[in-house]
Amino acid sequence: QAITALTILELSQQYLTPCVGGKLEAINELRNMAKKKFRECSRLIHPDKCAYPDVSSVFAILENAHRVLKQKLEQLQK
Repeated sequence: QAITALTILELSQQYLTPCVGGKLEAINELRNMAKKKFRECSRLIHPDKCAYPDVSSVFAILENAHRVLKQKLEQLQK
């Protein structure tokens, strides 16, 4: 399940490179995709929903990956 956070980061690297030119549409598309994937993943591994013993740390990784991606997108939009 930690692979999910890694997948989000890998997708961010794949899509951030073309966005460096300031393509607002690509940035918005990536933001929407990341938000959707974060919600899908968080439903599966949220500590209130999952009985996995170490789910809190896995969820923290997912949250951090999402936060980092959002920050990078905000920087690109400036």
